[in-house]
Amino acid sequence: MASSRPLDPGERLRYARHLTLPGVGEAGQRALRDARVLVVGAGGLGAPVVSYLSAAGVGVIGVVDDDVVERSNLQRQVIHTEAGVGEAKVSSAARFASQLNSGVTIMEHRVRLDARTALEILPEYDVVVDGSDNFSTRYVLNDVCVALRLPLVWASISQFSGQFGVVVPGLGPCYRCVFPRPLADGEVPDCAVGGVLGVLPGVVGTMEAVEVIKLVTGVGEVARDGVWLYDALSTTLTRLPLARDVECVVCGDGDQRLFDGLDGTGRGSDVTEAGQVPQVDAAQLAELDDPLVVDVREHTEVAARPVPAGWGEVVVRPLSTWEPSTAPELLTAAQGRAVVTVCAAGSRSARAARVLLDESREQTGPRIMSLAGGLAAWKEQAEPRARELD
Repeated sequence: MASSRPLDPGERLRYARHLTLPGVGEAGQRALRDARVLVVGAGGLGAPVVSYLSAAGVGVIGVVDDDVVERSNLQRQVIHTEAGVGEAKVSSAARFASQLNSGVTIMEHRVRLDARTALEILPEYDVVVDGSDNFSTRYVLNDVCVALRLPLVWASISQFSGQFGVVVPGLGPCYRCVFPRPLADGEVPDCAVGGVLGVLPGVVGTMEAVEVIKLVTGVGEVARDGVWLYDALSTTLTRLPLARDVECVVCGDGDQRLFDGLDGTGRGSDVTEAGQVPQVDAAQLAELDDPLVVDVREHTEVAARPVPAGWGEVVVRPLSTWEPSTAPELLTAAQGRAVVTVCAAGSRSARAARVLLDESREQTGPRIMSLAGGLAAWKEQAEPRARELD
């Protein structure tokens, strides 16, 4: 359960440089402490992500990897050491992060990520970071994150260049919009064959960590509407703007399917159905007749950015505090009105709406919806309108 307590003197000293940052401050630091972030892969990309998220004070960091540390890893995977060769990467990563910041909880998941394990692990987190080194994992992560409405920060590297982007389900393109077809093995040489500049994953992985911090704190603009290409040899960072593909098989406007991510062929699954919930945007929410708005963010997040006035009756029920009695109590409080769950980016609110939908199956209850893209989407929609009015 996340805590909304104030920062203690030790935390204030450790995070002093964050506390003076406009847009972060104490509210942002407490949001980082309340956050749960999953890092898939404890290798070249995962190393800087785990390092900087631990240093930044992210409260719970999960690490997924089924591999062990090898001597050839040490050229770029800087959280591992010579003494750790042969040790499970998740254990080596956990030790490094704990020594860096004893206030962070590290969850070790020593498994190979596939559709089954992803569905077991991902719902426990707020943001997912892809630090993997294979296409099957990237597509599984994308598909499951879209189904569960979880923000996904992804990246890949090769030789002297890398690329990264952010998937915010319901707001912008997903990974399949950018790369519809998984490449076959051998189409792109891996690091063992083509080589990789040792510092490259440090640069690109740190960019992933920056996007996570922006997602959690709400500061800045998330890199969700394109692909960013980094070339170490020319020292260039190029943005390729992209839009959501309305015909995307995972996030498009048609029938959506969850893919196994192994060969690009779809398969029927009840996973997508379980993850999907009715969505509503801010404009549609404003047209509802006196809805019950359930804010499932932590109290620190609510204090930093309250739900806009005029959306209806608002009750704050942090998802981390939900008990079996919470859903029936909220449905009773709704008294037949529409219920809209709200969070920062849409992932927690979708999970909360799923719980409410499951609770209301055996009764005739109110309409239950989740705010698509969360308050981040509302902010991006509202600010252009405000500029037009100026």
